[in-house]
Amino acid sequence: MRILSEKNCLRTLLNGAYERLPSGIVKDYMTHDVKTTPSNLDSMSVVRIFMCNFYRRLLVVNDGSLVGQITRRDLLRALEQIVKDKKRGSFHGNSAFFI
Repeated sequence: MRILSEKNCLRTLLNGAYERLPSGIVKDYMTHDVKTTPSNLDSMSVVRIFMCNFYRRLLVVNDGSLVGQITRRDLLRALEQIVKDKKRGSFHGNSAFFI
């Protein structure tokens, strides 16, 4: 599996910015060996992956097929919602953050 990230695009633009516009096809600029996560991995394990790497997002796969992506910001939003729910007394421990 491969992905064309913002960083790939910026690197390409930076390398060719002063000489010429970049040329080629998308696959020429894609990141190889992309880190993925299965959709049934618990959220805290995903947090650990983010903490040990520079990734801003992970592709989510099932049986080798892309089903979505998760970002650091997604996890922070989920945690923020848990904190709000706890303050209101409406958190009952069944948050998707802990599944």
